[in-house]
Order: sequence, then structure tokens, then C-alpha cells
Amino acid sequence: MSHNTHNTNNLLNGDNNKDNNDKGNNKDINNNDFQGRRYHNATNDIITMMNAQHELMRNVWKGDFISPIEEDLIVGGCGNGTWLLQLTQDYPLNNYTGIDMSPIFPKNIPPQSKINFIQTNILQGLPFESNEFDFVHMRFLNTSFTEKQWGEIVIPDLTRVTKPKR
Repeated sequence: MSHNTHNTNNLLNGDNNKDNNDKGNNKDINNNDFQGRRYHNATNDIITMMNAQHELMRNVWKGDFISPIEEDLIVGGCGNGTWLLQLTQDYPLNNYTGIDMSPIFPKNIPPQSKINFIQTNILQGLPFESNEFDFVHMRFLNTSFTEKQWGEIVIPDLTRVTKPKR
């Protein structure tokens, strides 16, 4: 997998055939638009806080995770990609995909890393085949979705893209 940033405009703009009722339409997204580009509504202080949360969780779990990961990993709501960049240093042979609805992905990705950042809105459906990932990870997003969205959209779609246990 090569590293790149991919924008799924058809999903972000609601240009799919799914019913958009309670599907995270763009009018509900709290982002800033500037000169035709969308930016995460996060100040540098918030990004610094996100990095501090990452380090806190690494200390709590005594590492990046407590479950073994296989070859292909997806991180939902990856934000600025701090956790993924750390994983590529510790586990360079795996393939990593980070998704977020805001394009605050890192600009300087090490050329040897196998990271793919994709801007998409999970409430519009994930742009992946079923059974594509060995490991799915999301954190700090418990209040980002309603209970209905978690139960009817987010968890089912994350489950769909996860490979069954071998």
C-alpha cells in the first residue's frame, strides 16, 4: 500500500444513493471553509491536547494497544494521525489506513511508511470492501455519534470491513 491522501468527495457531498436521513449531512459538520477548502475546527491547542491524550493512553495501556494486530489496520477518526505515525515506527511491515472527516492529516509522511489517509464521513458509509481489515480501532469518539448512529451505522459498517477471525 502506498502512502497518500484520498478525498472521497462523493461521500462527503452526499452524492451516494443512500438515504441521507440521520447520515451525517455536511450541514451538521462543524468545520471551517476557507478559499474552497474545508479545515478542522481545531485550534493548535486542541491538536496539542489530542497529542497529549495519545501519550496518556500509551502510558495507561503500556503501549499502543493490548490486542495483537495483523497486516491491515484501519483507524476511524484518526485526526492528525499521531497514533498511526507511531505504529508505523513500531510495526513497519503493516498497512495502515486512517480515516477522518477533516483533512488535518500530517504533511510529512515518511516515504517508507505504509499509511493511507482518507478523508471521508463514516456516517455516509465506509469506501472499502467487506472483510478488508484485520484490526479496526477508534478512540475518543464516544460522544461524536448518537446512540442510533453507533448502533445502526458506525458499528455495523466497522464490523463489515473487518475480516472474520481465522
